[in-house]
Amino acid sequence: MEHITINGQEWFSRPELNFKTYAAFIKARPLRINSTGNWSSYRQVSLYFAHAPQGLNGQAWWTLTVDVEQYLNLGIVFLGIAEIRSGHFSWSGNYPLFVRSKQLYSILAIADDHSYGVWGTPFGWWMGPLRGIPDSPDQAS
Repeated sequence: MEHITINGQEWFSRPELNFKTYAAFIKARPLRINSTGNWSSYRQVSLYFAHAPQGLNGQAWWTLTVDVEQYLNLGIVFLGIAEIRSGHFSWSGNYPLFVRSKQLYSILAIADDHSYGVWGTPFGWWMGPLRGIPDSPDQAS
């Protein structure tokens, strides 16, 4: 099984449980996260935003236990909690204020009592048609 190591912990590929991030790096910087697969064995997920760890690529990575403390040095920021209904969850909100241009970002979803975690596919402002996010939210027009 393919795996990567983040902060000394192995993360494995598991495409059947995943989520999609819908990003727009303009004005209020809306961010939407929707699950894919069947998450019905969990009640809720806690969502975190961070710079993408080294080694992430175009797929999601999962692990069975997550200690959020060991990822704090990645600049992790708590986004919120999404309840799982009919096997799926969704969340919408805004990017944290620290978002800067030409960086890769990712979402970490942690189910229930840290029993399951998944890093989402990395994304960045320069990966799509949008260009020119300012380094400070006050500069947005």
